[in-house]
Amino acid sequence: MPRRSEWRALNDKRRRLENELMLLNFEIEADPSAFELGSAVWSWLKRQRDWKLTYDASLYSQYRWDSVRAEPYGRGAIFTITSEGPLAHTINQPDHPDDFRLIERFDRMIGDLGISYEMGYSWSFHFHPVS
Repeated sequence: MPRRSEWRALNDKRRRLENELMLLNFEIEADPSAFELGSAVWSWLKRQRDWKLTYDASLYSQYRWDSVRAEPYGRGAIFTITSEGPLAHTINQPDHPDDFRLIERFDRMIGDLGISYEMGYSWSFHFHPVS
């Protein structure tokens, strides 16, 4: 039986591999402009290290969300991000001035990319081009 520190290291490695596979699937399935936009948003989220916004979060292409997951909300979005971790908590229940500033920066960043998001569930963020 692995020790706790070995178990933690293996779990971290598994999480990294799952993240790489998720990003590879996204690259394969998304159209080029959606891939570029989704990658930009995901990279921005990863750079906010203090919040760990990509922990327990996933990035889905339109194909994977609409056809594979077949969720009723967010159909037709160019990409979807789900989170049951820090990202969802920060957006749904901001409880510190820094949370509100982060949300403002996030909204400004996606606006600069020419996209907006809507929430389907409390844990799903569906991105669309701004008309």
